[in-house]
Amino acid sequence: MRNMICMLALCISLGSALTARAEANLLRINYADSYPPLSYGQHDSVKGVLPELMDAILVQKMGYAVVNNGKAWKRAQEEVWNGRADLLITSATPERAQYSYQSRQPVFTLSFRPFTKVNSPASKALQTTLDISTLSQFRFCDVHGNQWGKRFYEKHNIKFHVTRSFEACLRLLTVGRMDIVIHSDHILSDIIKNNGWQDQIKPHPQVMAESPKFYLLLSKQSKHNRDLLAKFDLIVERMRHDGSYHHLLRKLNIDYGVSVAKN
Repeated sequence: MRNMICMLALCISLGSALTARAEANLLRINYADSYPPLSYGQHDSVKGVLPELMDAILVQKMGYAVVNNGKAWKRAQEEVWNGRADLLITSATPERAQYSYQSRQPVFTLSFRPFTKVNSPASKALQTTLDISTLSQFRFCDVHGNQWGKRFYEKHNIKFHVTRSFEACLRLLTVGRMDIVIHSDHILSDIIKNNGWQDQIKPHPQVMAESPKFYLLLSKQSKHNRDLLAKFDLIVERMRHDGSYHHLLRKLNIDYGVSVAKN
């Protein structure tokens, strides 16, 4: 009887230790639930470029267990800031630095380029200049709450109109009420394709120098410390050096049609 009790106690102890170890190895990552092809789908059904990248690096290369969750973007961020989730992948800003630590290595760089109506005056102007600051006579469109757009247009001294979504911006292009929309090429191209606007709206080849880099952000309230980011940086740096990171990005380009810069 005593032996059975000892064995039971040992099993409970081992079970608790394994549970604690599993919990220590668990990462909770939040994503926007409606930002295709980067991330889309609610809760644990989220998929897209970002979840695939994190599975390839954090799970396959680093050995962590990962729970991916798609949330409304505001809620996704808030849960990371207050420690209910551990990680977020997005651009680094001074505001986000108040709540999170940032990886040194970027996850990838989004290619931001201008889109115009086909054969419009704005389209013709973009064929003769690479300096956006010289195009302030045209009507630029962006969305509410896009801090990248706010900083970009302030830098270039351009006034811009805001709408509820980039789909609304592109729709305004098709009817001639706006002239230029600047955002991620694959995100805008996806909207254009879904609405059948391929013959009405064209992308331009020039990529903005200010195209945002996306980093891995770790909540300051997370049980994980900054060693996680140091290990992540080391793995990504090695992958870039041996070519496996670019191979992964090429696979994503095939799977999702996403244009991703090399660094």
